[in-house]
Amino acid sequence: MAVAADLILQMFNDMRQAQLALPGVTDASKELVNYLISDPLRRARQRRETNSEAVMALARAKIGDQPTIPSDEISETNTRPILEATMDDDRKEFQEIWACLLAKTATGHLRGFRREFIKTLRSFEPIDLLVFRYLYGVTSPVGPNKYCNIDGIIKFVESASHESGANIYRNEIEISLSHLTSLNIFTKPSNSIGIERLASTAYGAQLYTTAHSN
Repeated sequence: MAVAADLILQMFNDMRQAQLALPGVTDASKELVNYLISDPLRRARQRRETNSEAVMALARAKIGDQPTIPSDEISETNTRPILEATMDDDRKEFQEIWACLLAKTATGHLRGFRREFIKTLRSFEPIDLLVFRYLYGVTSPVGPNKYCNIDGIIKFVESASHESGANIYRNEIEISLSHLTSLNIFTKPSNSIGIERLASTAYGAQLYTTAHSN
């Protein structure tokens, strides 16, 4: 991952070293501290290291032979929340996204990135990520100012999920759409009457573009 990736790895190592430090304890309380604090923290640290290593491996694969940018062009302000997400999230569906963001950072392709994107993505459940991808794909029935009624959207997502083997159903999709709308991924018309309709948003479109491979 050349120079830019080296900086990202160094930032990760610095963050790992800075966390989970315990103050000194007496011999009498050592066993209790180990049971209540040290062991759970050690396991948490091991999980975070495993998560990060998996994401870093995916990022390296995505970078491949692409040239990377000089380390002084890497924004620590933007990179730190991505690294924090890689350590905290063990969901494989999301590790792919964190790896994509790190690869784009290292190659200078992280355009249109907003730090709030990380908070939005971390509030997704796996089903939300599926619905998001289906409805921002090229065959989606919704678009900017292109409203589609909820029933049509649900049928589209059901069909797409069955084709991909995910097999998600109406109630799950309705809950996901409600959550994604609250995150400004979708929007309702201000004068909606009768059957509820949704359209995509500029925020959702930019998030989709930023968080997925070109």
